[in-house]
Amino acid sequence: MQTLPRLRGRVVRLAPGKEDQLEPVTSFMKGWSRNAVTFGGASAVITLLLTWVGNATTSEEGCQSPSPLVLLALLVFLGLMAGAGFMTARAGGTVGQATRAGLVGAVIAAVGTIIAFAVIIGSINARECGFVNNTGVSTQTRFIAAGIIYGIIASLIGLGFGAGVGAIGGLIGRRPAATTTV
Repeated sequence: MQTLPRLRGRVVRLAPGKEDQLEPVTSFMKGWSRNAVTFGGASAVITLLLTWVGNATTSEEGCQSPSPLVLLALLVFLGLMAGAGFMTARAGGTVGQATRAGLVGAVIAAVGTIIAFAVIIGSINARECGFVNNTGVSTQTRFIAAGIIYGIIASLIGLGFGAGVGAIGGLIGRRPAATTTV
């Protein structure tokens, strides 16, 4: 089967024995799920990159709060989930599908959020911050576990925000209904 270049945005191929007829190639993935995977994965990667840069630029002296770059990751997340909803609606999807794109994208982005929280809270120097450890478990291990728990909580909250801004993006991106004049 021979593949031809894109024709009006769609890949076409020649069917065997029917070289004179073009048939569009359809994707097995729905538009909303493709947008969710793309934008959610981008959000997870950007969250991890901003966390890494934030940790690299924060001094290790004393007990300091994390870098404000982590807050930028939240704004990027909201923008990308709105983008997933916008692109879904712009491609002909409904606002419900746009909401679903934001929700599933938020689930995918949650992986980056959980890892980021574990890194941020795990990088706290317990001795310099005055934490006393009377248990047999190391303070660093307890901080990493707390970071994972906080990351899960933040991700659950992020699911609602992801679905909400996905719906808003879908409302912005939907095309007006065709009007007929009589």
